[in-house]
Amino acid sequence: MSISRAFVITVVRKTWQDTGDTLAGVLQLQRKLATMEREVAAVGTTIAYLKAQQQNIADNYPDDAAETSARLEEVKQKFDELNEAVRKREEKLGQAGHVQTFMRDVADFQAVISFRKLSLNLRATVKTRNTFKNS
Repeated sequence: MSISRAFVITVVRKTWQDTGDTLAGVLQLQRKLATMEREVAAVGTTIAYLKAQQQNIADNYPDDAAETSARLEEVKQKFDELNEAVRKREEKLGQAGHVQTFMRDVADFQAVISFRKLSLNLRATVKTRNTFKNS
């Protein structure tokens, strides 16, 4: 079990690194998260299948029922932890996306203000030049 957990941790770290703090990075992470959610849903389906198999084993081999039930419960617990981790990541990405969108909007607003100031300065310069030219 520890080998598979180490493998998952390694894969997740590689998947989530090098995305940066930009809006593009957040969007990339959101796409990766959507993929992870689909994969987690597939694992959930597999767990449902395993539950049916465990029940079948319990019916046919009552001596093994406790062991298979304990193992299935362990798998379900790990699955619940994985679901919770994905949910938290989704929540954080949602917040990061809102922050990045806000920062982009602020930058756009500042660009508009700078353009208007430049435009006003240019008009004032042209007006001053015309004043000196007419004098």
